[in-house]
Amino acid sequence: MRRLPWLLAVLLVTSFLGVSPAGAWQPQGGGMFNTPAPWGGYLANYRIVRHVEKAIRMAQGPTKKHPNPTILVSTYLLDRTTSVDALVGACRRGISVRVLLDHDINNRNSRRLIRVLNSDNVRDKNHDGKPDKKPKRGPCDSKIKKHTHADHHPHGGGKNHPHSNHHDGKGGKGNKGNNGN
Repeated sequence: MRRLPWLLAVLLVTSFLGVSPAGAWQPQGGGMFNTPAPWGGYLANYRIVRHVEKAIRMAQGPTKKHPNPTILVSTYLLDRTTSVDALVGACRRGISVRVLLDHDINNRNSRRLIRVLNSDNVRDKNHDGKPDKKPKRGPCDSKIKKHTHADHHPHGGGKNHPHSNHHDGKGGKGNKGNNGN
């Protein structure tokens, strides 16, 4: 009779040994198959794509241990709104999302994904490593924050501020930087 509580305690402790840390979600392992229509219902017909969408939604943004998380997708057809929403959401969480699409794909969702993922791309026609113009949108189709001169100076900056060197960003001789040191 004394062994039962001890056995339960050992089972309880060992059941937590394989548990991942909080937030470390991993997709279910093993084989997975869809059930083709007309057999099965919605859940069975879309089992694989829902599994992939969940994995994308559960992917964590940058952490100290994984500073550059990346999602790589190669697909023939991408017209499912929930799939595109999951990829856009991952991008906005700071995850690098790269998608290879067939060149013939042209639907509302694929165009939206292409626009969002490429929103901050700019041309460099002369290949000098400098963009020809500034991007109109930020990463993942975010708004670009307008920087004012005061954003770079703790006391508002400006040419007449006593602690400002008002540097032009060119780093020329004698330039002491933004803080006048």
